[in-house]
Amino acid sequence: VNDVTVTRDAAYFTDSGRKVLYRVPLGPRGQLPDPSAVEEIPLGDGFDFDPAVFPNANGIVATPNGKSLIIANTFFASVYKVDPLTGEASKIDLGGADVPGADGLVLAGKSLYVVQNFVNQIGIVTLDPSLTSGVLSDEPLTSDEFKVPTTAATFGSTIYAVNARF
Repeated sequence: VNDVTVTRDAAYFTDSGRKVLYRVPLGPRGQLPDPSAVEEIPLGDGFDFDPAVFPNANGIVATPNGKSLIIANTFFASVYKVDPLTGEASKIDLGGADVPGADGLVLAGKSLYVVQNFVNQIGIVTLDPSLTSGVLSDEPLTSDEFKVPTTAATFGSTIYAVNARF
């Protein structure tokens, strides 16, 4: 298990070594279910996966309404729109661009921030409303303080990154 995102109804986890997504349904006030309720959802054919490499699925973020997930694939340097109920996946078209070291994700409005670990930057993708395509900015967020950032979060208009320092 690598990363998590939480919606009103469930917590979703990526698995970097298997082509699956885990769904933990949440009860009232976030109450955890019996372990037997945890679901393993296979990621669809549209999600690129190579079992011989690590990591594959990495960062994950949900849309505000919880109807779509976006998952980063580190090995394939790409991001995918995923149906949280079925695992159906499609690569988000970045117009031929890729996001090497794609790791943690932050979704803020139409902006998808893609933490790029060993590249020491955060790529900024402006997504279309359907989440099927986006434009990668030529000006990523960079800092001399980045030492292999792996995830990030926002508070107000500020983005905070975590350095793994691998």
